[in-house]
Amino acid sequence: MEFSELLEYIKTGSITVENYKPVTLRKILLSKGATRKEIEEELKIHNPDSESQSMTNTVLTVLQKESRKIIKKENGKYILNLSQELLPEQVKEIVDECNKKIESFKPNTKNSNVWVWPV
Repeated sequence: MEFSELLEYIKTGSITVENYKPVTLRKILLSKGATRKEIEEELKIHNPDSESQSMTNTVLTVLQKESRKIIKKENGKYILNLSQELLPEQVKEIVDECNKKIESFKPNTKNSNVWVWPV
């Protein structure tokens, strides 16, 4: 996957309400790889009322198996599935886009979207 593909995926193909893809992608990107436990802890910050294992299973399945945006290394860390390393300005652009996506779904008086999970 190329930088432009990842950026476009975050902008248009990432539905935060359903599976927290931008939260997970941002965590992996900023950490240069993250374990399942680290991802689970990050997701829990964004939705403390949800069962973290189910939430983590969903997002990892989507990102690893369905969209192939991440891969799991032998050391247990998930990394982005990129054809080449990102430049610092590309990292910043992707993180900024993830932050915008995450912010857009936080409940507030101007935005009626809420985080919803099927039970």
